[in-house]
Amino acid sequence: MVTKQKTKATRSASRDDWSLTAGQTLFMMQRHNAILSAYEREDLAFLTSLETSAEYRSAFGKMSWDEAFDRYESTWIDEDETPLAS
Repeated sequence: MVTKQKTKATRSASRDDWSLTAGQTLFMMQRHNAILSAYEREDLAFLTSLETSAEYRSAFGKMSWDEAFDRYESTWIDEDETPLAS
């Protein structure tokens, strides 16, 4: 019975898991400054080109850019600080 509860808890945790894989994190970290700069300049063409790239699709599959960036942002954002604020 403990095993069933543990398995159920593990499944629930994975549904709520907001983390990125190592490959996904690496993709974002390698482009971190360029991504933040694109947001500051409101350069949606750059962000769209990232999302439609073969490298992005290889790392993220069908995950939308918004979800991927939100997940990435949640790994490094400080509770009291907005990373995109000037």
